[in-house]
Amino acid sequence: MTPKPLLQRGAVALAVLLLLSLVAAWRLATVPQQSPATARDATTQLALSHARQVLIDWAVQRRGVSGNGVSNLARPGALPCPDLHVPGSANAGYVGNDKAATCNTATGRLGRVPWRSLQQQERRDGAGETLWLALAEPFHDSSNVPLNPATPGVWLTAVDVAAGVALSDASDPVVAVLLAPGPALALQNRYGATAQIKPANYLEQVTQGGRKYSNVDLAQTPFAGGDVLDGRGRVLLNDRLAVIRRSDLMPALQARAVRHYLQLLGAWQRAYGQLPSASEGGCAGQPDSARVLVEQLSGRAPAWQLEDAAWLYRNLWHEQLFYAVAAGAGAAHCAAALTLTVGAQQWPAQAVLSTQKPAASAVAAGRYRFDTQRNPLLYRWATQEGSDGAPQWLLAR
Repeated sequence: MTPKPLLQRGAVALAVLLLLSLVAAWRLATVPQQSPATARDATTQLALSHARQVLIDWAVQRRGVSGNGVSNLARPGALPCPDLHVPGSANAGYVGNDKAATCNTATGRLGRVPWRSLQQQERRDGAGETLWLALAEPFHDSSNVPLNPATPGVWLTAVDVAAGVALSDASDPVVAVLLAPGPALALQNRYGATAQIKPANYLEQVTQGGRKYSNVDLAQTPFAGGDVLDGRGRVLLNDRLAVIRRSDLMPALQARAVRHYLQLLGAWQRAYGQLPSASEGGCAGQPDSARVLVEQLSGRAPAWQLEDAAWLYRNLWHEQLFYAVAAGAGAAHCAAALTLTVGAQQWPAQAVLSTQKPAASAVAAGRYRFDTQRNPLLYRWATQEGSDGAPQWLLAR
């Protein structure tokens, strides 16, 4: 009897399908599966990383305007006060509580991330909990202390106790700690408005190796992250941490301050035909306060060039910059020209603006040497090499 081609082809296709199914099942069985705990940790780490970047961007990009410039509340570099509202309430997600949007006290500087004030979609940890935020003094919105690289603070400390790794360093202090609470532990009650605003119902404190760690009280830090178990294997602490250091904020603010000062110096040169002297009419030192520059440029420069300068003088950024000018740029009583040295490189200049004071200087000769290890932002007022055009601000490093 002649075989039926359609039946033969169907049988072959069925056999191939069965073989592929067996191969797929074998591969699925041999590929390691992610445990629920691992999946929760991955979600938590993503949420912490996202929140950390959102807060950094918000702090360094905020405008430097605050009313008439007398108040210092809108300070670039300051972080928003935590959210102290009851979760799910009308104002949940905004800074502060229903009485005040401030955080002048230690208890007010520990709360949830204020997602709605940040105008961001909330990211929760692997247990579905809102992230918490602790802030150091004075890197928060309720402080009036000027913020710049020299600002002293009451720094936070943090440790990954499970890994035995310090998350803070005195040379680069922590200004904020983000905390993911994880699942509720024994004795933690997360039901009801009263319970939901108490840090101890979400965060823990333990004593490990004779040292106390606390995530519920800024006065009793260091903060602790990782799983800590007792002798019976019961979980005593399951919070996860991420930190924001001073170095996460200040380099961006330094660059912003330098750019803003270059804008003011450029406006001055266009208005007066020369660059200003250094502070108090000197040849070298710190530049004049932005307030002085703005006052003397008022009516001589477009308003848009003078906008947002309040943050510079209210945060004393002129004290963090080095400025020198030569006779060729308009300061007749100063050196004829400047020479800048960074490592093995030298540049001629008629003026210089830097985030670093020179390591060695000879003011009379107008020669300045800068420390390469400190990696300064360094701009010089000079004519571009190979050009016969007008001088301009050139990045020397």
